Amino acid sequence: MRKSFMPSFESPEELESLQLQGLQWTVNHAYKGSGFYKKRLDQAGVHPEDIKSLDDLGKLPFTTAQDLQEGYPFPLLSVPFEEVVRIHASSGTTGKRKVLCYTQKDIEDWTHFFARCYEMAGLTAEDRVQIAVGYGVWTAGVSFQAGCEAFGAMAIPAGPGNLDMQCQFLVDFQSTVMCCTASMGLLMAEEVNREHMFDIPGMTELYGPGTGLDCVHHTGIHYWADYYILEILDPETLQPVPEGETGEMVVTTLKKEAAPLIRYRTRDLTRLIPGKCPCGSMLPRHDRLLGRSDDMIIFR
Repeated sequence: MRKSFMPSFESPEELESLQLQGLQWTVNHAYKGSGFYKKRLDQAGVHPEDIKSLDDLGKLPFTTAQDLQEGYPFPLLSVPFEEVVRIHASSGTTGKRKVLCYTQKDIEDWTHFFARCYEMAGLTAEDRVQIAVGYGVWTAGVSFQAGCEAFGAMAIPAGPGNLDMQCQFLVDFQSTVMCCTASMGLLMAEEVNREHMFDIPGMTELYGPGTGLDCVHHTGIHYWADYYILEILDPETLQPVPEGETGEMVVTTLKKEAAPLIRYRTRDLTRLIPGKCPCGSMLPRHDRLLGRSDDMIIFR
């Protein structure tokens, strides 16, 4: 029997228990391991033992992209350097690159939930996955490939660009799945027989790509609530918005060792989708990204 990468919880109450355990672990781990987090939590008058329920999440201070940039090159580091096995970095379009460290367990967790993306999309071991995104310090290519290999499908690490080569690979290797940016997808649209198009979100600060996926019903993006807590807050008041209303995504990791996130303001806008998905998954859903709370335009 093929291994499943889906979460094991069977009720909302069980998920809440898992999230509370993860939140308590994260706050304690960050407080003990990171000078940045210890100072920030002390300033807020919050200590690990104060986190007794998920409602206590609101007591915790926010983390921002500016914090990561000011802490360059190794912001939020909460483990000794000898436990770091890899780094990745953002593109740096908003200033200094945001560099994030990963332990071996971080990599294994990331690989596990990326394999979950392939499972939720309905792939099998017979699929051939052409990975047409960037490698290097960017988080995309290596995560698509690691998740594919863990899932058990065949990875074709084509890399980005070069449409002639991409089309040749599609024919020669008989690729059944194409992983690419939306812009490349539009360029390839006339060459590919599309059965499904999946939206796979991700950001460098939160591991990278693969932190959720819209299932085959395409009614919203299931996010991995067993790996992070998602708050939707009013960007002005920083208070929760009613379910279904648009607000800023704020994330708190539950298992991340090297560079945990505590109430990280992503500046991305979306909304939670109430109710249960037709696919039957108990994983909650959010909408696609609906904008930015900072409305930033960068000119180069």
